[in-house]
Amino acid sequence: MVQSYGYITQDHPINRVIHMSAISYFEQYIEKMLDWETSYRKEQRSQPYKEDDAVKSDIDKEFHQKLKEIIQSHIFRGEENELSKAKLSTMAVSYPPVYDQVVVDVSQKGKSTEIVTKRNSGLEEFYKFILREDENGNWMIESKYSSGDRLKWSKNKSL
Repeated sequence: MVQSYGYITQDHPINRVIHMSAISYFEQYIEKMLDWETSYRKEQRSQPYKEDDAVKSDIDKEFHQKLKEIIQSHIFRGEENELSKAKLSTMAVSYPPVYDQVVVDVSQKGKSTEIVTKRNSGLEEFYKFILREDENGNWMIESKYSSGDRLKWSKNKSL
């Protein structure tokens, strides 16, 4: 489960509502991605996956579909977003899991909400997710940045 420290930088009550909605949405995304990442990695390490091409193909298709569903419900412009295209193409997973993160900061920037997270294990790395509301009022991830020190941010090309 994602831990949230709720560092809200603007104290106006309406901003709290916006932040909590964005944080709640974002935590759902992180939990789904962490589950996807750890489950897919577990399958990739299984004997049937390694030894049977038909099993490998079926598992890859199943996890590709699961990833598509997460992307459609959480990423702005879904599969058309460049971040999504790259992730769907590589379907990369790692150990320790990239999506084992904790929220360390939240701020409002105009109509967008920035959520900064830190990896719980592995290399110290921070991620900044830019979220905005779509036409239906749902928070969607528009872009992602990474940093080793929270001073210099690089725009990511993949989720």
